[in-house]
Amino acid sequence: MKPLIGAAPLVDPERESLWMLPGYFNLIKECGGSPIMIDPVFDEDVASRLDGILITGGQDVNPELFGRKPTEKTGAPSKELDDLEYALLDYALAHRIPVFGICRGIQIINVYFGGTLTDDLPSERPGIEHHQAHPYDLPTHPVKLFGKLKELLGTDHLEVNTLHHQAADRLGKGLVLEAEAPDGTPEAVSGTDPEQYLRAVQWHPETLWVHQEEELVLVRDFIRAARERQAGRKD
Repeated sequence: MKPLIGAAPLVDPERESLWMLPGYFNLIKECGGSPIMIDPVFDEDVASRLDGILITGGQDVNPELFGRKPTEKTGAPSKELDDLEYALLDYALAHRIPVFGICRGIQIINVYFGGTLTDDLPSERPGIEHHQAHPYDLPTHPVKLFGKLKELLGTDHLEVNTLHHQAADRLGKGLVLEAEAPDGTPEAVSGTDPEQYLRAVQWHPETLWVHQEEELVLVRDFIRAARERQAGRKD
């Protein structure tokens, strides 16, 4: 049986709807997992069945969570999504469920661990264009890799796609930098707890993987950890 990966939903309050971009599910399936979308109201019974948790892109993280006031540049946050992802992280860390974050995922994980965000890159850290135009499946800027991510991918350099205006700034306690853009923007982090699989990237492997083998290596490592947890639960 494939490991069950729960993905946080994309929330559209104006249409009162939840949805999921197919790229996330396609990537999880390509790498050997079985994806499901999680209801935004945290359900411990559902969480207990998961072998891995994927925190996807989405709305801006509420700046109040990292000690700043929203501005006119802050997109409309979703308290529903912030609350869900905090609850998922609480549960994952308590039960050693592997976690992988993409885009907003790295941001909410950093804030959860007590870090801060750059609330608007174009005005606070101008230089690199972090919000590329369509098509989104093509890389637009380089990142330098460090540590275990460098070892995993067998390179110290990647070209990545980018579609965000918030970004991790000061890293939270318990996180380590694994990739950085030329302008100093953190592009990947992992957790320092050896018993907990936790990694997140700022770019979008769910669209980039069709062109770049490294993205598959990256996510297969997450699915490997989920499969190991699945096997451990059956022992």
